[in-house]
Amino acid sequence: MKIEGAVALITGGAMGIGRAMAETLLQNGAKFVSVLDLNESAGSATEEDLNKSFGADKVKFFKCDVTSKDQLHDAFQKTLEVHNRLDIVCNNAGIEEQPDTEKIIRVNLLGTINGTNLARDIMMKQTDPAGGLIINTASMGGLLPTFYAPSYSASKYGIVGYTRSLAAHPLIRKANIRLTLLCPSFVDTSMVTRAKDGDPILQAVMMRANVLPMSTVIEAFLKAVTDDSLNGAAIRVTPGRGVDLNTFESPEEVAELEIVKL
Repeated sequence: MKIEGAVALITGGAMGIGRAMAETLLQNGAKFVSVLDLNESAGSATEEDLNKSFGADKVKFFKCDVTSKDQLHDAFQKTLEVHNRLDIVCNNAGIEEQPDTEKIIRVNLLGTINGTNLARDIMMKQTDPAGGLIINTASMGGLLPTFYAPSYSASKYGIVGYTRSLAAHPLIRKANIRLTLLCPSFVDTSMVTRAKDGDPILQAVMMRANVLPMSTVIEAFLKAVTDDSLNGAAIRVTPGRGVDLNTFESPEEVAELEIVKL
């Protein structure tokens, strides 16, 4: 996918990985980025900061709860009204493990599925160029058993399964729509900071886990965007080669980027 001149939409785009995605796309010549987030103050600050850095009207924030189909649809449509197309959609909104399993599934899994379907329906109709790119943020917790966060893991496994299944659909391929998964382990974000103050078991895990710098995740993100061979691929970003965080093995210093294809 060519980033220069692209119109993008990112859910969970006000902070953390989502904001880094928006900034990276703009640095590489994206025409416009819609930032969707439930956090109004962070979203407004992101819009202001990025427009100052990259030029007026490059970024627009939309307050959006991804559990609401109506709010998601409205934000997608408002983006289309301005630029009449969507080239890149990043379904990144998510929450950490918590007692309310249904909320985790609604935000992480159903929010991603609904965002994916909206992007798919728009991209199926696009021409010149046809299609588009959908990147869904999953997690290593969507590829490996995660005893300390079973509900979170279930939601991320669902994202992996839905994304890879849709990527294999003949009509999706024919329409030149590509889907890719970003599957990092623990990343240096506010979500990880909150996790350190949460459940005692999760705290114990976090004490022994290496946390990825954002730069490593963005390296993987750029590969997901620019490498057109990665359809249905899950890009695993971990602290070290072959590390399983569930067994607390000592990781290597250098991060690993492993691509698991269909």
